[in-house]
Amino acid sequence: MVSLILNINVVRFLLGIDGTNAMILMLYVVCIIFLYRSNIKNVCRIYRSSSQVRYNITYWCLMLAYSLVTAALVTQELVMFFKLSVTILIAILCFGLSIQKIRIILLSFLSLNILYGLIILLYPDKVLANDGTSLTYLNLTITLGLCLTLSLVGVVFYYYNSVRKKLIIALGASFFFFFAIFPFPARGVMLFPPLIALLMALLNCKNHFAKFNVIIVALVVAISGAVAYFVSNSSDYALAHMTNLFENTEGESRVVVWEDAINTVVDKLWMFWGGGINAFEKLKGHYPHNIFLHILADFGVFGLLGFIPVVVFTFKRYFKVNRRKTAVDIHEINFMCFASFLYYLLTFSKSFSLYDSCPFLIIISLCMSIPYRSLTFGNSVDITHILPKQDCHNESNPSLL
Repeated sequence: MVSLILNINVVRFLLGIDGTNAMILMLYVVCIIFLYRSNIKNVCRIYRSSSQVRYNITYWCLMLAYSLVTAALVTQELVMFFKLSVTILIAILCFGLSIQKIRIILLSFLSLNILYGLIILLYPDKVLANDGTSLTYLNLTITLGLCLTLSLVGVVFYYYNSVRKKLIIALGASFFFFFAIFPFPARGVMLFPPLIALLMALLNCKNHFAKFNVIIVALVVAISGAVAYFVSNSSDYALAHMTNLFENTEGESRVVVWEDAINTVVDKLWMFWGGGINAFEKLKGHYPHNIFLHILADFGVFGLLGFIPVVVFTFKRYFKVNRRKTAVDIHEINFMCFASFLYYLLTFSKSFSLYDSCPFLIIISLCMSIPYRSLTFGNSVDITHILPKQDCHNESNPSLL
């Protein structure tokens, strides 16, 4: 169910749904019911044992409370409040999922996108015909970009850990998802995955310096080949859209939108208390294309300052787990989830609305679940025998629950 929510735009495409209708809303509701029945006890446990998860949940609940007040008294955006409520509730209910369940989510996510990618490659006109509806090329490619990210960082992880079979699969998947994305003029989806793979290789090169050099050379060759193929085979619009990003930075549409958003926040004095739920889009007819500016506009400086620790805690959790001498499969899931977090962080910093951030918040929940679910709850993976005694005492003591 969680994988379907992460793939909601793919589901809409496969079912021929333009916009959010009763079927899509029903899918969200079913997901909430499923997660509540299967995971609520783990959510309560991780809430009690982790101050950072407790902060995340408290912040999101306060955001909902403010949204309800402003939706009723200021913006009259009760439908948007319902959408945000569903988003936050699903994200909260994803805290505490086990390593096995997180793995299933990622694998099923990739599997559905392989099917989607095959449809794109076999019937490109059918997919491109949806561009211009509510399924823009951004919506149509965001999950493919995440799959390309997972494939490339998979190459890094499996090469560092000498897992040859999975390395070959990750290499093949990287080529597959690149060609699936190619028909669309989606710049971030093309640019972010190799940057994230490079960053993940750099962050983990301490004991793999020789292999890191090989990865750098391989990335340079792969990027050079991808650029040459893109220049030779892309449409005139896609080529101009990409080159404009590097040749005309000041005139770039995103920069113009961000400057306008900042000016609007200052003119309306929204930097203090915010305009209320969906206030910016209701006023301007579009969203700021940056989740931080969107939070500032609708929830004020306190909303923005409250969101920054959510991001910081996710970074800290990755490094905390990454430093531990735990099972390889836990490091693998931690590696993939953090790369997914980086992808959505970059993507929501240049595109998409705060109120479409359900996948981003879910990934944050999965990242925050890995240390506690794998190290604290014994029914997931028993690794206490390979942890240092101090870590076992701090993280695995049942009294902490």
